[in-house]
Amino acid sequence: MRAKTSMRNAISLLFLLSGVTGLVYEVLWAKYLALYLGNTAQAHTIVLATFMGGLALGNALLGPWADRVSNRLRFYGWLELGIGFWGLTSPLLLSLLSDTYVAMAKHDLLTPLLSVILRVSLCMGVLLLPTMLMGGTLPTLSRFATLSLSQMESTVSWLYFLNSAGAVGGAILAGFFLIPAYGLDLSTTFAAALNVAIGIVSLGLGARITQASGSPIGEAHPRETSLPPSRLHVRVIYGAVLVSGFVALAYEIAWIRLLALVLGSSTYSFSLMLAAFIAGIALGSFLITHRILPHIDSYLLFGGAEMGIALSIILTLPVYERLPYYFLLLGGVLNRTPATFYLYEIGKFLFCFALMLLPTTFLGMTLPLASRVVTQSVTQVGAKVGRVFSMNTLGNVLGAVLTGLLLLPALGIKTLIETGIVINLLMGSVVIWTAFQWGRQRKAVIVTTCFLTFLFYIFAVPAWDKIILSSGEFRSRRTLQYLGYGEYKEMFKNQSLLFYKDDSNATVTVVQEKSGDRFLKVNGKTDASSRGDLPTQLLSAHIPLLLNAEARQLLVVGMGSGITAGSALRYPIERLDLVEISAGVVQAAKFFQNYDALDDPRLHLHLEDAKTSLQLTPHRYDIIISEPSNPWMAGIGSLFSVEFYREAHTRLNAGGLMVQWFHTYEMDDDTLRLILRTFASVFEHVSLWSTVPADILLVGSSSPLSLDFKRLEERFDQGAVREDLRRLGIDSLPTVLSLQVASDATVRRLAGKGRLNEDRFPILEYEAPKAFFLGLVSGLIRAYDERQLSANGSSLYLTSYLERGNRPLSRHAFKDLVEFHRQYRGTSVFRAILNEWVRRYPQDPEALWALVRAEKAEGKSESALSKLELLISEEPHNLDYLEAAAELEIARYLQNRSYLNHISHAKALDYLHRLVELGVDHKARVYQKIAHVYVADRNLGTALSYLEKAAEYATEEGRDELQADHLWVQAAETAVEMEDLTRALAAVRKALAHNPGNRVAKRMLQQLLRPVQEGSSWQSVP
Repeated sequence: MRAKTSMRNAISLLFLLSGVTGLVYEVLWAKYLALYLGNTAQAHTIVLATFMGGLALGNALLGPWADRVSNRLRFYGWLELGIGFWGLTSPLLLSLLSDTYVAMAKHDLLTPLLSVILRVSLCMGVLLLPTMLMGGTLPTLSRFATLSLSQMESTVSWLYFLNSAGAVGGAILAGFFLIPAYGLDLSTTFAAALNVAIGIVSLGLGARITQASGSPIGEAHPRETSLPPSRLHVRVIYGAVLVSGFVALAYEIAWIRLLALVLGSSTYSFSLMLAAFIAGIALGSFLITHRILPHIDSYLLFGGAEMGIALSIILTLPVYERLPYYFLLLGGVLNRTPATFYLYEIGKFLFCFALMLLPTTFLGMTLPLASRVVTQSVTQVGAKVGRVFSMNTLGNVLGAVLTGLLLLPALGIKTLIETGIVINLLMGSVVIWTAFQWGRQRKAVIVTTCFLTFLFYIFAVPAWDKIILSSGEFRSRRTLQYLGYGEYKEMFKNQSLLFYKDDSNATVTVVQEKSGDRFLKVNGKTDASSRGDLPTQLLSAHIPLLLNAEARQLLVVGMGSGITAGSALRYPIERLDLVEISAGVVQAAKFFQNYDALDDPRLHLHLEDAKTSLQLTPHRYDIIISEPSNPWMAGIGSLFSVEFYREAHTRLNAGGLMVQWFHTYEMDDDTLRLILRTFASVFEHVSLWSTVPADILLVGSSSPLSLDFKRLEERFDQGAVREDLRRLGIDSLPTVLSLQVASDATVRRLAGKGRLNEDRFPILEYEAPKAFFLGLVSGLIRAYDERQLSANGSSLYLTSYLERGNRPLSRHAFKDLVEFHRQYRGTSVFRAILNEWVRRYPQDPEALWALVRAEKAEGKSESALSKLELLISEEPHNLDYLEAAAELEIARYLQNRSYLNHISHAKALDYLHRLVELGVDHKARVYQKIAHVYVADRNLGTALSYLEKAAEYATEEGRDELQADHLWVQAAETAVEMEDLTRALAAVRKALAHNPGNRVAKRMLQQLLRPVQEGSSWQSVP
């Protein structure tokens, strides 16, 4: 007995480890093939379909063999050895696949259909054999371990549980430990070595089995049979497991897309989503090993499981819209430190597991139950289990292909899930209705109740709020400890949805705020905008096209808003190839001001992976611009690899430039150095530019640039170019050149020495999410900013421009420089430029006014006031001067007043009244400031009068930036302080008339009316 128990435990451990290696291979081979075939949905679908197709073939072909071989454990051992030896050679085979694909796909005769056929054929050549061997393992061990039909269901479910539990471990092991620590090649070697070890141990255990006994784990009963199942039941089961496999993959794809919106698209998130999905299946199969309803036959239980899948999803669907809110609550529990990163990931796993728990548990019950239904003899176990699992896996293949490429883009996430529910209900109904165990009346009640539940959901549950779903809360650092969902939803009331698309590759939205600003989001992450990202979007085109004045052939990687492509087309170029992976992004670009770039005949759009496109294109380029800038997102890291940059380098013409957009927010110093180091390892000359403080551009070339500044000026002076740059307030070439932060030597010193980001060792994809989690901002760029050096030590282009041409900066150039950099006045660069302007042109009022604004922002009130008085004496009617002086006088009065100091507010009021007399546009704001002065002076009656004036002006004119309801609330608060409840109530009612949703006004109205309701002495309240 002890020997039998030891054998069972050993086999259980071996199959658990086999499940680990299976998922490790799936993750690794998917990453290898993404490098060679691309990261498009089509490429991923081909890989997944090939992998699962091999499993289906193995189930179907090797299952019957398991019934015929004499020593099944040794047969299993040979299967594992075959997997291991093939795994060892797979990196080499995959490299050969890459070379073969690129060589064959470069021919112009290769149509899109032939390209797909070629990809499928090459994937099958590499993956089909090992996945077939994997597919044979479960039927083989099921036949080996099944001693009697009464044990079959529990045996198959136990083995399925072990393999699924191992797969959960494999997903975590590959995604969190193996690949980050050892890269793809060594991780593959580890998995292969483990398979070889499993095979050797299995062969050793198999040698202990005699021909006579056949199994050392118990006495088999090969002649034991059960009543043959109904032909109808068998057909229904095979059809149901096929359709169930299809729907299961549809759910998995929909959940992964949905959770990517909630958790973010990091490679860690995808590993956790996959692990959570399989964990539910493992739990379901485990429950079948301990039959909790032994009196119900397997056929009826199968139908109940199908119904359970549908009903459990109906139960959870109404909360899907709230997932960003719940995840934000969960994220607020932890302090974000390096030590809590893995705790945070555990929380994400539990979040995913909770969402998918019930449906995946029911899903995990189906295959063991189906296997028992179709099997009537122990001698058929291998064949029947193999057939059931092959039919289910074939359904998985169809689900992966049709859902990923057709159904998801056509239906969207929500309708796709609802369609799956209907299919599960129909399957469950057919099974329950054809079961023999219950009467028709009971079956009719169950089926009708289930469908009525779905109909109730359809009519009672509102549509999802897509703005909330795509809000990208995984980036948020705010906490919602005291905010209910209704109040949380109110935060989005000023946003409107202009565009929403679930395409094959991503969920794309365009959201517009009340201010008119627009944001393009991909899987919840803002990828482009009409405001914050605008400088980088424009300058990604202008900087290289000014530096390379002869550029005619361009490649832009990433559509984004289309603004970069539109700006590039303002130049006299001949061709612009635009590579974008998402069709939804292309459609969304029409909502941005990009000069209708897609309609320009010079633009050629390629819906393809950037790396694949570079490998296959016959064209060479003068400039390549790579816009994707978030390497924490799965798949993006490969666009920052040595191999990608080398491919780009080979596609550049002589004198060509490579431009890489990157950022310093959500980034630590080490990760930034890694990117700089990788880029600089390929390009012989690199310069670094800062478009806004948090965005940078790397410009690489094969040799130092020899700039013809006269040619640059001619290029800059073209009407279309100047017009486009004026969108940023740039009106002179020196302003563009001033954006260079570092020359080649400084970039290399900044990057330092160390590892590089490589395709087969993708460090960046695993390190960047950690910096993203911490919300760090790298300070490296500021520390190495060459603009802080004296001209003698500078190698920047602006220094060369000024020195070579003996071109002192004009007043206009200084003004343009200061106006552009003023928005980033926290930098030393802005102050240096401003000081130099004042030094060069001390009598220039515009220079003095710029200095006043800078000192005002820096809190140097006295110095700013003294300069303002000079300016006002020259221009007494200048509204900007008067308003700035008023603000400074108010600040001085508020800061210095005390019972020991009789400071006057007369000057402040004088400036404010002069503004009103001169017809300032924003009178409401001026009246509000006057009121604040009187409140500070405790002259509440006068203050209230001015607040009422401000509110009435804002209400009547409707053109002031202040909101009238807020002003009426301030008036009400002042009236309450004066105990003038009549005016307070009138002000509150006017606030609510202007904005019925003003929560402060609602609360004040309740407080003001309470004395009347309670019968107190506030008789003056009407």
